[in-house]
Amino acid sequence: MKRFLEKGVLPTVRVNKDYLISKEELDAWFKKNAGKAINI
Repeated sequence: MKRFLEKGVLPTVRVNKDYLISKEELDAWFKKNAGKAINI
C-alpha cells in the first residue's frame, strides 16, 4: 500500500506525513481499476 501512496497511484491528498482519501474516491478508484493489472 505504501508504494501506491508514494507513487501517486491512489487519489490521495498528503498532509504532513498522512495520506487522506475519501471513501467515495477510494470506491470510485476500485471500480475504475477492477480487474486491471496495476504496475507501480
